[in-house]
Amino acid sequence: MAFARSRVINLVNTNVINVGYALVGEDFTVIEKASIVIEDGIIKHISKGWTSKGITIEKGIALPALFNAHVHTGDYAFPEVGLELSLHELVAEPYGLKHRLLRSIPKHKLIESIKRFIDYEMRIGVLAVADFREGGVEGARIALEASRNKNIHYLVLGRPSTGNTSELKELREHVYGLGLSTPIKYSTSELRIFAKVFDGKLRGAHVAEVPDNASKELYMAVEELKANYIVHGVYLTREDYITLADKNIGLIICPRANAWFGVGQPKIDEILDSGVIVALGTDNSGWIKPDIWREMEYTWNIIRLKGRKDIKASDILKMATINPARIFKLQGYGVLEEGYEASLIILDGLGSNIVFAHDKVAGIVKRGGGEHILGVLYKGKCISGMLCSKLTS
Repeated sequence: MAFARSRVINLVNTNVINVGYALVGEDFTVIEKASIVIEDGIIKHISKGWTSKGITIEKGIALPALFNAHVHTGDYAFPEVGLELSLHELVAEPYGLKHRLLRSIPKHKLIESIKRFIDYEMRIGVLAVADFREGGVEGARIALEASRNKNIHYLVLGRPSTGNTSELKELREHVYGLGLSTPIKYSTSELRIFAKVFDGKLRGAHVAEVPDNASKELYMAVEELKANYIVHGVYLTREDYITLADKNIGLIICPRANAWFGVGQPKIDEILDSGVIVALGTDNSGWIKPDIWREMEYTWNIIRLKGRKDIKASDILKMATINPARIFKLQGYGVLEEGYEASLIILDGLGSNIVFAHDKVAGIVKRGGGEHILGVLYKGKCISGMLCSKLTS
């Protein structure tokens, strides 16, 4: 990609970035010829009209950095293994192929693999990731070692290897929250202990990914674990979605993974109609490319297939920015707004053809991708892309 596509002029004050378009605020209002002032890693000011200071990317498009709300980074060490196996044969604990491989892989190789995963996410503008990290305390430690000194919000959601209270308390010290494979693996008393030990931390689980025990999984997650969020929800009912909305429990969906594993598709139209706050994740990185850009486009395609043309691109983009930031209580992330964290993406509007789109937000959801990124900024620091040579950190 030639940088000439989005010509840079006037390299003076690198605290100011002028772009052709910026998606501003929670509704992604498109501002043409926008100027973004960044100070101490925070967006200080956004205005219409370029200033004479800073750098100008005439065809650049600024938008918030993205959030991948559900991943399993451990799988990244053995991509496309076991393609002939069912979901249960691959990932069921403790004897699914994935878990046998995780137990056998040397620690240093697993750490290196997770590092590669994180580096990839950063390159494509995903600066927040929620990782369901298997392996108890040791699994959490491996994740934290891999993410050390990385410019990303890497949220480790731990999974207890036992119900031992002392182990749970130690796990709590290492993780952002709790991420269970399924609540029905545990007894009611164990789930209540988890809720007590992890009080003040986020708690969640896979629920209703497959039809078996869907209602029971939901009940145990909501009533016993006191979950803040659940993942999948493919086989929940309209009433279940309304319950989640009423209880302010977030729902994270992974449509591409559900399709690949052949378990079905989330009822995205019913989910959105219910008012539940919904976010997107890419799920198992060993079988699904952890590309939230692909997830957004696929999700919108599924919605359009249902004939729901009333659901807009902004609804989809929120699932990969504002909504997961709210679910995971990551304040100041996911919005281009004054006072918010300056974590953002500058897309090449010309090379991607988005600059000509009649609806810029739709263009971003359908045509955006890592291959069109000119720069990725984390808290004001340029960490990836051609723009980094033009900006000081």
